[in-house]
Formats: sequence, structure tokens, C-alpha cells
Amino acid sequence: MNDHQTHGEAAEGWQHKRQQLADMMRALAVHVRALRDPSDWTEVELTMPQVRALDLLVGNSLRMSELAAALHTSLQATTSLIDRLVDKGLVERTHDTADRRVVICTLTPAGLAEMERMYRIGQARFEILLDLLSEGELDTVLEAFGILTNAAHQLKRQDGAPATTSPGRSPVEPHEKVNAR
Repeated sequence: MNDHQTHGEAAEGWQHKRQQLADMMRALAVHVRALRDPSDWTEVELTMPQVRALDLLVGNSLRMSELAAALHTSLQATTSLIDRLVDKGLVERTHDTADRRVVICTLTPAGLAEMERMYRIGQARFEILLDLLSEGELDTVLEAFGILTNAAHQLKRQDGAPATTSPGRSPVEPHEKVNAR
């Protein structure tokens, strides 16, 4: 904020930039989705809620109730969704040894492989865009993503949730700063 700018003007400017970024992120997602090859997604037919459930289970074994809460669905709807994923061989259910009423959901090797395939498809589409950038532009993007990653880790620490990663990637501990360069 400079000498001639009020707090209200500064807040308005910040809000405008935040909205610009949100709009740019939406536009980027649309453009990246347009790069997809429809044949990439035909091997295993999954609904978006099923993909979300699989994504939540990457690196985690969750109680059915935790999965329902994370998906914002009822326990009955989540059980039905998991039934379909079990039938596809992507998730397995086990019972907690301490309390047989508790059902634990875990990705099978096939489920993990499917999620890794989806991540690779997304990464390949994003790399098409990155190939268009100069080294200086790539440095700028790396710096920006480093800042956003650090902010995400701050949120995780505030929520007390563990840092998560994509398959094949090592976790960045919440106390470590991501070095953009």
C-alpha cells in the first residue's frame, strides 16, 4: 500500500487480483482438458465421485465413515460407491481388528495403478503447455507454484492434516519450504 492508497483500495486491489487468478486457473483447466485424448479415459469407466474416492485413498487407508465425510456423502451412498470400486478390483475393504464394525478402505495395486495412470495423463497434458514456455517463463511458473505449494502446506498444518502426495512423488514435509529454483 502506498501513501495515497487507502486500506479499502488495497483490499479491493487484492480481491481483484485474487479473482483474476481464479479466472485464469479456470481457463487453464478448460484448455488443459481440451488437450485430452478421449481414448485415455476409456479403459476403466469411473464416475467423478469414484475418482475422488480413489484419489482420497492414494497413500491412505480410510474408514468408510472418514471417506463419507471427505466426500460429503452419506455412509450409505459411500458404501454403494465403494461396492462398485471393489467389484472393479480397485479398492479392498477390511475390518478393523479392534472393532469389526469398522470398515477400512484401501486401494488395491490395480487401484493405485489406475490413479498413477490418471496422474500421468494429466501430467502429459500439462507438459504440452510447459513445452511452449521459455526458460525464464518456466522459472516464473516454478516460483509461483512453489509459493502456492507452501501456502497449501500452511493450510495442512493449520488443519492438522498430513501432507499428501501424488503417486511416485515424495512428500514435502510441512516445515520444509519448497525451493522454486
